[in-house]
Amino acid sequence: MADEVERLMNLFLYFGSEFGNVNYRDTETMEQTIAPEVIEMWKQVSAASRALFPQLEESFRHHLVAAK
Repeated sequence: MADEVERLMNLFLYFGSEFGNVNYRDTETMEQTIAPEVIEMWKQVSAASRALFPQLEESFRHHLVAAK
C-alpha cells in the first residue's frame, strides 16, 4: 500500500514541479488563462489518481479487517 501512496504523491509532485513556471496569465491582457499543456497533464494526473483510489481503498479496508 505504501508503494501505491508513494506513486500517487509522485504524480502530484511531478505535476507541481513540471508546471510551476507555466504562465497562467495572458501577457497582453493579463487575464488569467490556463496553458493547454497544463490542462492535458491535469487530465492525465486526475485519471491516474481516480484509477489508484479504489486500489488504495481496497487495500486499506483489507488492513482494517486484518487488524481486528
